[in-house]
Amino acid sequence: ISTLSLHDALPIYPDITDKEIDFIVAYYIKPYFRNYEKAAYFADKRNPVIKRGNRFTPIIIANMMQAYIGTGRYDDAIKVFELNKGNISPDLFELKTSQTHLYLFLSAAYAGKKELDKSIKYLKKELSITKVWKTWLLGSHDPDILWKRAMGKGDMLYSLFLIVFDLGDQFNEFKKAGRYGEIERLIENSVGRYKDLPVFNDE
Repeated sequence: ISTLSLHDALPIYPDITDKEIDFIVAYYIKPYFRNYEKAAYFADKRNPVIKRGNRFTPIIIANMMQAYIGTGRYDDAIKVFELNKGNISPDLFELKTSQTHLYLFLSAAYAGKKELDKSIKYLKKELSITKVWKTWLLGSHDPDILWKRAMGKGDMLYSLFLIVFDLGDQFNEFKKAGRYGEIERLIENSVGRYKDLPVFNDE
C-alpha cells in the first residue's frame, strides 16, 4: 500500500491485512505524518476488534492507545490496554511496558478523563520503570551499547518528551485543577535519580 494513498486504503484494498493496518496506524501517529483521526479510523478496523482484544503485541497496544488518546477516545485507549495486557509474558511485562511506555499512555488517558488520581498513579509507574541511559545524547555508535539500550528499560527522557509535546492536552487537566505541581515534583524526583550522569552535567 502506498503511503500516498493510505486514507483510501480500505476502499481500494478490502482485503487489507492486520499487518498493513498496524503499519498505517503507526504511520499516522508519527510527528511528520500525524493524523490521529485517520490512525483511530484504521485502528477500529483491526482484527480482532477492540471489544475482543487478542494477540496485540506491546507496540501495537501502544500505537492504538496513542491513536485513541489523540482523538479523545480515552475509554477505548484504556480498553485496549486492559484487554491485551494479558498477552505480555509476565516475565517480560515490566520490560515491555517500559519500552513501549504503556503506563504513560494509560496515565494520559485517565488525565483526559479528569481522573487525576489514577493518572498520577500510572505516571509514577511509568517513571519508576523507565531510566535515563548514560549514553543518551552522547551519540554513541558502539553496537554493544546500542543493543543493550534497545533491549533495556524504556527511555525516561522520551517519556518526558511525550508529556510535553504529544500528550500536553491531556496532562493540562492537572493545570486546570491546580495540581500540575504534582507532575513537576514527580518528574524532578524521577530525573533526580540520574542527576550525576554526564548528560545533566556541564563538566
